[in-house]
Amino acid sequence: MALTPAQLEIARRIAHEVPDMDSTLPNWAKRTNPLIRRHLKDGWRVFPPELDTILKWFILQMVILLVSLVFDLVYVYLMMLVLVSALFFPFMLYIYGRVLLTILSDSAHLMADEYENDTLTLLRTTPLTTREIVLSKISATVWGHMDDLALTIFFTLIFGTPMIALFYLLEYPPSQQPGISQIASILVLAASIIRLPLEMFMIGALGVMMGAAARIKRNALLGTAVLCLFYFLLLNLARLIPLAWYWQVFVDAALPIILPLVIIWGAVQATVYLITRD
Repeated sequence: MALTPAQLEIARRIAHEVPDMDSTLPNWAKRTNPLIRRHLKDGWRVFPPELDTILKWFILQMVILLVSLVFDLVYVYLMMLVLVSALFFPFMLYIYGRVLLTILSDSAHLMADEYENDTLTLLRTTPLTTREIVLSKISATVWGHMDDLALTIFFTLIFGTPMIALFYLLEYPPSQQPGISQIASILVLAASIIRLPLEMFMIGALGVMMGAAARIKRNALLGTAVLCLFYFLLLNLARLIPLAWYWQVFVDAALPIILPLVIIWGAVQATVYLITRD
């Protein structure tokens, strides 16, 4: 039976684009990495969100916000979309929450399995360094959710902009502080997109760390859940503090990027220590 053009395109991407895209990644993050393929099994030929499409949508939203500096009528368009965004927000939150919970569970189990099956010593005899083993395990849990990541990013781009813009318009009215609401909205929108894969990787790192610390699936899962709850609680409580507009933007845009990076670094360091101390 002859393949349709769509099927031929999928076959071409599977045959050629996976290795091509992997060539730009470090060895521990490549889908062709044997350790990642071991965890992904038949689902290793996954595709990340298309960066060109994300960038185009972001530029469009940025232009709309910047145009509002000159034409107030743009606010009417944004406010009309707020109701639609509010209706879709619970669904977007459900999708993202489900992804994070799955990554939390998978990552905690991956490392705990190595101890329970007594395979970690054998794994460390491979050419991979301990750090690469840890990073590969984290990457495997994230790679398995690329479709959900793409969906969440596009929901954020399309439906997140009106809600972000509304918050800053109410907080910093253009009539009193012109330009601040638009610039803040653009920065927070960019941060909202970047933080999605960062938080996924961060939770994977925490899960692997707790798996190495607890070595029992149930304890690792519980410990990771507590750390993640504390992270989101800390991040949201910081927004309740009355701050000047520039500190508010720092808390809303910079902190959600800086904090996951610091946690990822610390979790990887701790996991390597926990493994090598034995």
